[in-house]
Amino acid sequence: MAVVYILNANNLKTDLTLYKNIDKRRLEKIKKSKNTLFIKEQLGSHLLLTDVLENTYFQEIDKIEYIYNESGKPYIKDSSLYFSLSHSNGIIALTVSKEEIGLDIELIKDVKDTLSRRIMNDLEYNTYQSLNKESKKIYFFEVWTSKEAYIKKLGTSITLNPSNISIEDDVLLKKINISSNEYMIALTNALSITIDERYIPKELLERNK
Repeated sequence: MAVVYILNANNLKTDLTLYKNIDKRRLEKIKKSKNTLFIKEQLGSHLLLTDVLENTYFQEIDKIEYIYNESGKPYIKDSSLYFSLSHSNGIIALTVSKEEIGLDIELIKDVKDTLSRRIMNDLEYNTYQSLNKESKKIYFFEVWTSKEAYIKKLGTSITLNPSNISIEDDVLLKKINISSNEYMIALTNALSITIDERYIPKELLERNK
């Protein structure tokens, strides 16, 4: 059983003085961005990862150092733990494992056939074309999240042509509802998925207007 931790970052405050121990690389990305949603997703990723590592895996947060491979995949230095983070539409998803693992989450929405053609191989696209409109949408995100999760597990650049990706491992899919939206989750190396929703401290939340 694998646990996917979920956090909704849409109402996060963006005052960086409220956050501690942000990884230098993540902090640089935050400071360079003017996209509020991107900043909230980065802060939410930091909060969720910190919370899970500290309170579930009993790691000393102030001593954790992150390192990155040549494609930018993060690892915890001198640790036997692996993790994978993903975000979509302000929703953060995280899984932690003792082996290489890949996770992706995507908001399920309408897509154009031209995009499907770019990410699917011939067999996948023929299956896609045989479906009705609603089933096409679901199938697209099953394929897309599976490929993204597999790429994340490999630690390879996302610039690979998705239509050329052959998924060699089992990828488990789960559809979940968050704030009246549907999301697709794909996770490698899992027989089942348990969802654990984490909550943001009230002092880090924007007031509802």
